[in-house]
Amino acid sequence: MPFAFPVDTGLHLERLAFTRFEGDPVFLYQITDNEVGTSRVARLDSASLRVKWVSKVPGFNLGYALQDGSHLYVTCIGFVGKLDLTDGRYLWRHDNLYETERFNDFQPPRLAGDTVFFPAGRRRLPVDRQTGRRFDR
Repeated sequence: MPFAFPVDTGLHLERLAFTRFEGDPVFLYQITDNEVGTSRVARLDSASLRVKWVSKVPGFNLGYALQDGSHLYVTCIGFVGKLDLTDGRYLWRHDNLYETERFNDFQPPRLAGDTVFFPAGRRRLPVDRQTGRRFDR
């Protein structure tokens, strides 16, 4: 059965990752015109392959994501967030991390108890899994 990713006109798919939630395919992808890029997460209906929702990840350099039950921790240049896989809304997010702290290339997030760690080079950003409160401040 054919399906299409929601991609803006003039852009093409550059990066692609995949997971499943409640049997539905969930795609993380980066789109670009080779000069600028943006990232998205899209959940498709498993039966029809129609898009249930699409959420913007506000940047390029889409990083690794980590699924934690019905949530997905996502990263891109200067950004980390916790996405609810049922409706595509962010439960919490931290923007402008590149401007203020030079967080750029995130490695895979890790869970330890009530903390999610977002490693970036020799640094890491610890965040409370539930509230989104940063522990490094």
